[in-house]
Amino acid sequence: MRTLAVFGQAGSGKTSLCNTLFGLDWKTDAAIDCTKDICPHEGNFDSFLNGDRLPKWKLHDTPGVGASEDIQQERLQKLLDTFHQVDVIIWVIQADTRALRADQEAILELTSNGQKIPESHLILVINQIDRVHPENWDEINNLPSREQQEIIPEKISLAHKRFSPYLPISREHIIPCSPVKRYGLEQLVHTIHRPFV
Repeated sequence: MRTLAVFGQAGSGKTSLCNTLFGLDWKTDAAIDCTKDICPHEGNFDSFLNGDRLPKWKLHDTPGVGASEDIQQERLQKLLDTFHQVDVIIWVIQADTRALRADQEAILELTSNGQKIPESHLILVINQIDRVHPENWDEINNLPSREQQEIIPEKISLAHKRFSPYLPISREHIIPCSPVKRYGLEQLVHTIHRPFV
């Protein structure tokens, strides 16, 4: 069974993404970090993503990076083991933030300052893309508005610039999506499976 782990800052929407991809009901809260330990799940992707036609996966939802130093050290070994053992790593960032230093610092810690790059298939998710300025999502077609479509390529370029010095992520593996709108998830699932087809 292939393994998949989801990393990112607390509040980036990691657990909401897991819930939507796998049809789960894990607790989420915009104000507090609900994921205190690594949460495993074995199963298929949700049926709206043709999960019944795809192989089962073992999912690991991880606690948010950037927590207090004591908490981070307590979790570090488990995070290290997961980071270097799974087949696919999804790193989740919020579409409406430029505050990525905690992500960069966590990646440096997980890679021993770039000396131990995981052999996993790496994907960067720009999450909650519906919240990109000016937050005028095209509800009729369930697509980013014209103004948002102009901004999204800039978001992808910025994410690539900020993350490629730390992890070998290609631009094709940077996926804008929205679990709430169920937007971009088919592309994400396709990208997850691409190396194993």
